Amino acid sequence: MSRGWIAPGPGADGMPFVVPVEGEQTLTGQLHVPPAVAGTTQVEGESWPLRLRRIDLARAGELLERPVLPWVLRLSADAPGVHARHWPAVTVSTRSNIQYALQWFGMALVVLLVTLALATNLLSLVGARSIRPDSH
Repeated sequence: MSRGWIAPGPGADGMPFVVPVEGEQTLTGQLHVPPAVAGTTQVEGESWPLRLRRIDLARAGELLERPVLPWVLRLSADAPGVHARHWPAVTVSTRSNIQYALQWFGMALVVLLVTLALATNLLSLVGARSIRPDSH
């Protein structure tokens, strides 16, 4: 679970004071799959709470000595105990997908019409009709 970002605290170790959230809570947020971290993440601190400068789920699993799920719940802005949130919002737009689909359906229609014109005698019939003089 990610409560957001908090500024470092005063003192040499820079450990911030994090107000604990007491009691039973209902949490809402978005699931986020963090990218894999190359190399080993540096762990700061000698005792708990330890700090990782970036989310490294494999390293967190090692420190906790238990499996860690491969995603993080990023809490909603109105959830209890949330700090500053600086992660980008995921927005999904179907506009570009619809335009892309229309482009390909249009191209398929053009290919179909050209194929019909070349695979049948339609062109010769249209050409013969335009050459034939009126017999009135």
